Formats: sequence, C-alpha cells, structure tokens
Amino acid sequence: MLSIVVIISFLANTNAIYSYQVRRDIVGQTQEEAWRVFDSETSKILRAIGEVPAVAEFEDRRGALDVARQNLRTQIVDQRNPGFGELSQKHYAEATKILGVDLTPLRPPQSTAPVDELAAYASRLDAFIAEQAETQFKNDPAAPFVALRDDIEKVKTFYEGKMRLKEYSGDTTDLMTRDLDGYAVTARELLPAAPELAAINNTADEIGSIQYTWRNFLDWIS
Repeated sequence: MLSIVVIISFLANTNAIYSYQVRRDIVGQTQEEAWRVFDSETSKILRAIGEVPAVAEFEDRRGALDVARQNLRTQIVDQRNPGFGELSQKHYAEATKILGVDLTPLRPPQSTAPVDELAAYASRLDAFIAEQAETQFKNDPAAPFVALRDDIEKVKTFYEGKMRLKEYSGDTTDLMTRDLDGYAVTARELLPAAPELAAINNTADEIGSIQYTWRNFLDWIS
C-alpha cells in the first residue's frame, strides 16, 4: 500500500515540477515553430492570390484611380488654374471612367473662391469618389481574393508583433492554428489551384498531463 502511494506521489510530483520548469520554454518553442509554419503557409496563399489575373487587374484599376484622385485634388487648388475647370473635369472624367459609372459632380465653388474653400471642395469631391469606389470595388470579381489577402496580412502583422515581443502563450498558438486552418479552407474554396498547406503542431496544450511529461522523458526532451 505504501509503495502504491509513493509511486503515485512520485509520478504526480515529477509531473508538476517538470511542467513548471519547462512550461515557458516549451510554450515559447511551440509558438516559435507555429509562427514559422503560419508565416510560410500563409505566404503560399498570398503568392497564389497574386497569380490570379483578376487580382492584378483590380490592383491596376485601384492604382489608376488613386492617381486620378490625386491629380483632381491637386488641380482644384492649383493657383495657376484653380477650381473645377477644364483640367479638373478631365481628371474627374478619368476617375468615373475607371469606376465605370456616370457620377454627377458636386456643385463647385467659383474659381476665384478662397483657397480654403477650394480645398474643402476638393476633399468633399474626393470623399464622394471614394465612397462610390468602395461600392464598385466591393462587387469586383477580385474582391474575395483581395479581402482574404488583406485579412492575412493584418493577422500576420499581429502575430509578428507577438513574436517580436516574445509574448508567448498557448492561447496565441491556438489562435494561430485556428486562423491557419480557416485560411486553408477559404483558399481551397477560392483559388483554382490552392497550395497544399502544412498544419501547426500545438502540442504545448498538453503540458501538465502525466502522459505529456513521461512521453518527453522517454524521448529525452528537455
């Protein structure tokens, strides 16, 4: 009876001491490895998105619109030819052509109006174009690909900050695992030739269990 108590006590205490000693190191190592997998596998998805022709066309279109909007704002407040004159109307026509819609411009002030008034008009007109662009781009065939790419880039930045600060947590690794799994599903649904993605091994979640401790002992881990 005493031997049984000693054996159980030995197992439980060894497990507790081992788990306490290696928790931070193993959680950190697991998260570092999870980040390497997350970074490499999401990069595969981003490369595949970049190869979609509709995405390249979308980016060209959005870039051209940005140039037209900048030219319009600059022209309206140009001291040599201020206001919504011929040149400004030309830039406005370029923007509407890119959007593929016929937009009636906001009523402009006189070309002799103060610079502040012209600048305010330029801002309102630009906001009007941006609002229309959001609607048009939302319905673009490339929109789902761009949304996935933007979300991946945002989430990667978040996890990269965690890794840079060495903020190790089993919860972060679990989130990383779920995010990568979700991206894999979305990629298979969207991409014509979705890349094969590796999975994250988040076994740090097992720390604290006797099975985990003694398996590591047998494998001579830490």
